[in-house]
Amino acid sequence: MKARPALDAFLSGGAADVEVPKRPAAVVPMPAPKIQREQKVFRLPVTLTEDLRRVVFKFSAAQNRRVTETEIVELAIQAFIDSSDS
Repeated sequence: MKARPALDAFLSGGAADVEVPKRPAAVVPMPAPKIQREQKVFRLPVTLTEDLRRVVFKFSAAQNRRVTETEIVELAIQAFIDSSDS
């Protein structure tokens, strides 16, 4: 059975009896700046959306993380724009 603390230690919050070790300051990484986004709605052929869904599944499995359709569409549009610039 534990011994009862002294009344003075109890009234002072117990800080006099226990020395709390200080932790080193944690390094918090800076969050990436938010990119302003705009919503676009496109009507695509069903075969193209099925292909997109299949590609997303393959990318998710290969990278071992969830890959969204938006990410794939962004990459495809960016590649198209980059190729048309040169």
